[in-house]
Amino acid sequence: MSVDAAIKLRPRGRAAAKDPDREPMAMEIEIARWQHGEAEERLFWCDGATGKLESQLREIAIAIVWAGERQLRKGRQFFYEMDCRSYQQALEQEHQRREAAEQRERDRLAQAEADRVARLLAQVSAHQQADQIRHYVQQVNDTPAAVAGRAFNGDRKAWAAWALAIADQIDPLKSGGEF
Repeated sequence: MSVDAAIKLRPRGRAAAKDPDREPMAMEIEIARWQHGEAEERLFWCDGATGKLESQLREIAIAIVWAGERQLRKGRQFFYEMDCRSYQQALEQEHQRREAAEQRERDRLAQAEADRVARLLAQVSAHQQADQIRHYVQQVNDTPAAVAGRAFNGDRKAWAAWALAIADQIDPLKSGGEF
């Protein structure tokens, strides 16, 4: 990790010993913000009553190291918080993915059950229709007036065989049923 800093140095003039009102030597370090909204950190030293800037080098070095340590800690905290947010987002996405998969499975099971019920009702209907056909063929065979009413065309036995074959074909309980 690096710390971005801008250093400004204002040197003394050559005539410093002759002109006591002259501007003192100064150094300012501006440390860049770690993240938006955070105040910039400024460190400032200059010649003063305690002596020249050169005599403060130890304190300056310590302050720079401490500023770097603060920046390092801010960076670590930032990345820790980013990792926590990322982890929480991953957990939430996994939770949503799992919920969606469970919902799809519930929908699939509900559709499978609806299909089974529809198939059952279709089989019951086909069986009832087959029974009705068989009953009707029996009635035609037992009723002599059926020939006069033209319940069938052509030969009665051929028609009865054909009708019973149709009944067997649509009846799910007979072998060869479509269901």
